[in-house]
Amino acid sequence: MPWRHNDLSHLAGAEGSPATTLAINGYATPWNEQQHVNYFDAQGHVHELVFAAGVWGHNDLFTLAKDFEGASPRLPANPNAIAGYASSWNEQQHIKYIDTGGRINELYYDGSWHHTDFIDLFNPGSDKTFLGWPAAQGMIAAYPTPGQQHIFYVGQLSHVHELYWDSHWHSNDLGTQIPSLTIGSPVGMHGYTTSWNQQQHIAVIDAFGSIFELYYADRWGGNHLAAGPSGSNLVHNSAIHGHVTTWNEQEHIIFIDTSDHINELYYLNGARSWGRNDLTALATKSNGGVPVGVAGSPTVRLSAPSTDTLRPGTSSNTSTMLTHWASSMSSITMAMLGVTIILPCLLPEPKTPNLFRARSRSPATPRSGTSSNTSCI
Repeated sequence: MPWRHNDLSHLAGAEGSPATTLAINGYATPWNEQQHVNYFDAQGHVHELVFAAGVWGHNDLFTLAKDFEGASPRLPANPNAIAGYASSWNEQQHIKYIDTGGRINELYYDGSWHHTDFIDLFNPGSDKTFLGWPAAQGMIAAYPTPGQQHIFYVGQLSHVHELYWDSHWHSNDLGTQIPSLTIGSPVGMHGYTTSWNQQQHIAVIDAFGSIFELYYADRWGGNHLAAGPSGSNLVHNSAIHGHVTTWNEQEHIIFIDTSDHINELYYLNGARSWGRNDLTALATKSNGGVPVGVAGSPTVRLSAPSTDTLRPGTSSNTSTMLTHWASSMSSITMAMLGVTIILPCLLPEPKTPNLFRARSRSPATPRSGTSSNTSCI
């Protein structure tokens, strides 16, 4: 089947509320077979394009959300950062962003849209410095795990913080749990999960253009994926995306380098190391030398075997990275550098929901057991 193009704003009748920033997020709700795309307009309102019953529709969630009166400030601090996901165990939708006061906001749908200011969930009126608030720079990442929700943001001292829900909200300062890993002023991040080894992952770009991975496998650990001289000027901007391919149990982190090429870091369980691909060069080569939307096509670069700490719980997998991207594979649309880029090979296959052990713990203590269902966010 050939590739096709849709102008979703036109199909949904949302021309009067255009997306004016790079922030874009999408997810599916399998229980009602719907698709959802979230973005900010020029006024900082969160909008949703929703595909239901074969038709695209449009919602301004700020006008639909209840509980918004008195929530001030509520406009996004960083109009390029938004996170959204669906929680299948309770059939809800969740959208997270950070407002101009450094407060984490949520729009959630449980039959109708509501608004929550997270600062009110942690002892209203008490000191919030242990949460790293006000949150800096507006960066945010989030994903669900069966029966749980996870939110990540950058707090004071450039520490990455986690809020997680397991019937109540708890907090974690990951900067104190991984003292050996120094991340300088994070500017972009994205989260994903690996169901086959029950792990969670946060990919982080710092202000120096290096990429780090925070991962949870019974406890939080970290790797500097761009270690050594190759880390210098590695990344062009704060755009980053992480996802998994469950059929070969691989991880993929997508970013743009200083040559405006789309690059991929990928993790092979069999080799237990990270590699690197220049996807622009690969796609140009397989397209008969025709450039694919960005200038140039340098030689494909693959990193040497990683010397980073190996993760506990990884499984053996001898499959190798596909070097040719077939047009028949699934795709994800990413807003990077102000243009829409479509990359093949992203949506994971369905997994049984209860692959992970539930856990209950107090704030800022190492986790025993973990969680997650894999999603392409």
